[in-house]
Amino acid sequence: MNSPTAASQQQQDADVDNTVEWIMFGIFFNSGQVCSATSRLIVHDSVADKVLQKLAVEAKRLFVGDPFADVKPSMVHPPLSQVHNKTLTLFIYRVL
Repeated sequence: MNSPTAASQQQQDADVDNTVEWIMFGIFFNSGQVCSATSRLIVHDSVADKVLQKLAVEAKRLFVGDPFADVKPSMVHPPLSQVHNKTLTLFIYRVL
């Protein structure tokens, strides 16, 4: 099962904070259930550690919840359908 791959490229002189914000959006928008969700990062060696550290901090802030909540909507929520849930489960077991 192949799916399209979206990539994010980090230039050596790019604004790291802004880039991390958009990487997070690209990965987690709609809980990653979009065919164009970012799945590959191309990061310049000179900023790779900084980008990864900031991504880890942002990822730890995510929580599973209701995407339609009025108070604090979640970017991580259950799969849209049983078929999609099964596909995701197969991907997970494939990498374990």
